[in-house]
Amino acid sequence: MKRLFIAVGLPDETKAALTGLQQVLRPYFIEATWVRPEGLHLTLKFLGDTPEDRIPTIQDACGRAVRPFSAFSMELKGVGVFPDWRRPRVLWVGVQTAVETLGALQAAVERAVEPLGYPPETRPFIPHLTLARVKRSHPAVLQKLREREKTALEGSYGVIWVRQVTLFESRLHPQGAVYTPLAHFPLGWGG
Repeated sequence: MKRLFIAVGLPDETKAALTGLQQVLRPYFIEATWVRPEGLHLTLKFLGDTPEDRIPTIQDACGRAVRPFSAFSMELKGVGVFPDWRRPRVLWVGVQTAVETLGALQAAVERAVEPLGYPPETRPFIPHLTLARVKRSHPAVLQKLREREKTALEGSYGVIWVRQVTLFESRLHPQGAVYTPLAHFPLGWGG
């Protein structure tokens, strides 16, 4: 069995910018698990534990699903939390542009893997990159964050070109998950 997910990977310069942002935010979230730079990505579909013999079928389905999409750019901008600032559990950077295109790409991937036994996500797709998982926060500290770090919270962290989607394996370790690309699926030329 392999623990799998489908995602958009990031270039190194974007990972460096997001790592810098993490350093700014870290003092405000003492009780958090921070995503390592090599683990930063934008998830389209989490598949979970999957028998290895199903991987070729998943690869075929994903390749067909993304082929009709042209490469597109998206801007990473703004910091947010799930579920809300009163009780944050996930700290993230959002996607400012190409949200509709990214949503259509995610929906195509969902439709492609659904017949393979992966039911669609019930929550709406909100494109984001997880920076940290928050264990506990303090309202007064979060208020200081929102007052002092307005530029960081509203800033842009780069424009990236989405030219492919990647099937990743996730291996859980005590130091954090390690993600290994298993296959890349290039976006087509819109036809």
